[in-house]
Amino acid sequence: MVLIEKNIENLGIKIIDKNSFILYLERNLTYLIDSIENYELYIIKNFYSKELILSLRYEILNLSQTMAQGIYSCVDGCPDYWRIHTSNPTANIDKLIKAYYFHNWNKNWYLFSAFKELFEIKNILSTNVGENQSQTNSFQDIISRIVVFQYPRGGGYLEEHTDPLTVFSKVQIAVVASEYGEDYQSGGFYARHPKQDNETYLDGQTGIGDIIIFSPRLPHGVQYIEPDSCLNLNASDGRWSFIPLIVKSDYALDRKRPQKTRKICKLGK
Repeated sequence: MVLIEKNIENLGIKIIDKNSFILYLERNLTYLIDSIENYELYIIKNFYSKELILSLRYEILNLSQTMAQGIYSCVDGCPDYWRIHTSNPTANIDKLIKAYYFHNWNKNWYLFSAFKELFEIKNILSTNVGENQSQTNSFQDIISRIVVFQYPRGGGYLEEHTDPLTVFSKVQIAVVASEYGEDYQSGGFYARHPKQDNETYLDGQTGIGDIIIFSPRLPHGVQYIEPDSCLNLNASDGRWSFIPLIVKSDYALDRKRPQKTRKICKLGK
């Protein structure tokens, strides 16, 4: 059953437990797809254990000591890597993020195994029932990857935007991997109904192990994380999220990019 149902600035929010959400998938798939397309956002509580997500955070920090650093094309055979995203004139949207990129042809099956269920949910909600998109390679024009975003205290952020809507990725799924009030004290993820001006902040309603599901067409961003704190890109705290993605590879000539919906997210929460 739905635990809590809210409507804030025309943005419908449904907070639900994992078992009830799985029943939705099995019995009310059409309703679920329609509601997401109409800008309803789902928070599924305790989808993963806090212990699992924290152990993955720790593992990724250890792996980053030996992972490649830089920018690599999104093609088959590219290494797992990490990079710092900062604002620059060529970027579609402004941001300050430490990002880690993982691909299924590298030795990271524990990570893809942990999030296999989320790829399956993306497939079902994109009506690609029966297709295992977590196994795709980029020579097929699409690629599955797991992206981990760490927004550092001291001003990590993501400008408000929408993401490409494709036939194989009609929903966005983000795993909450940090605790508001512990890993950071201000800022965080927000979404906004496209016909409204006010943002709805979600981090105070989520905890480690929850997942958030919403339409790529829903404007969203991350408000500055503790902008008055000292910036330390090597710290282990800040706002973390794990995102299973199915995207077009750099082989595809028609690959679309996220689109800015506001010049910059507003300071102050």
